[in-house]
Amino acid sequence: MCDVHKRSPQRVDRRISLDQALDRLKQRYGNQDFELIGYSGGAALALLLAARRDDTAQVQTLAGNLSPRLWANALGLSPLHGSLEPLDQAPKLARVAQRHLLGQADRSVPASLYPTYRQALGTKAVCVQSVSLPGVTHDQGWLEAWQYWRDQPLSCASPGN
Repeated sequence: MCDVHKRSPQRVDRRISLDQALDRLKQRYGNQDFELIGYSGGAALALLLAARRDDTAQVQTLAGNLSPRLWANALGLSPLHGSLEPLDQAPKLARVAQRHLLGQADRSVPASLYPTYRQALGTKAVCVQSVSLPGVTHDQGWLEAWQYWRDQPLSCASPGN
């Protein structure tokens, strides 16, 4: 049974111990850094972790809810009181390499939210890219997209993409 707190307005909160899990993986396997990948609400978690840690090489998101606050507002939903908001950490996130895969037919997490997220990071963002995927919905088309994009290096030669 799903814990009600994981699907409530506080679902993105401090009680989630992903940070500790990464520390354990680092100890066990000797990782120097991590690539964090998040789908849907997992994108916010990946961004929150990246803002908190100094060992994140890059973040990639698929159908990513990059800002629960912007998302709830855009969809006319109740605010997610108690949730952590990645954009509250915008200066830290601006230093993290990122690629965001956006499904243009996604009605659950509209791609139209991305420009506001990108603008909030500011002009000093080191490497933030978006990839627009026509015909991809929230739950269709991601396997093919991810198979192509997962191993493509981020092109950080022109910051601000």
